[in-house]
Amino acid sequence: MLLSEGGVWKHQRSHAQPKFTAKSLDKQVDWITALAADFLDTWDSYAKEDMTVIISSYVTHRLPEYWDDPHTFDPSRFDKQRTVGRSRFTYIPFAAGHRNCIGSYMALMQSKLVVALIAQRYSLGLCDGHNVEKHAATTMRPKYGMKMNVQRLAA
Repeated sequence: MLLSEGGVWKHQRSHAQPKFTAKSLDKQVDWITALAADFLDTWDSYAKEDMTVIISSYVTHRLPEYWDDPHTFDPSRFDKQRTVGRSRFTYIPFAAGHRNCIGSYMALMQSKLVVALIAQRYSLGLCDGHNVEKHAATTMRPKYGMKMNVQRLAA
């Protein structure tokens, strides 16, 4: 997390699970902001009232304290037995608090359905030599797109 004090940004890690009011910052869904007044009980050693706190979901989703091999694609990390005891704030793709994304449940449902329908009908593979490089914008996306070989599966 980043803390601003007089315009100077400092990087801090915290294992605390404070309650906070989240809001989107400049419509960037990968950043969550909150006023430090909500954090004072937990972080009174360095937080000051009205200090801006910014939490990067990209960084949070890759903290080795919470994730085994955090830079590897591993959907099984969300299996029920592996999530026991993990804070719900360790994975926040749609923000958190009462201002989280209103369409999060629909987006998750749609993505599961679309992936299942495509996987039933097609085999997908990345084109040889295609460079996949991440690009942070409103959401994380591949900088040069994803050039794929698509083969229809036999019926």
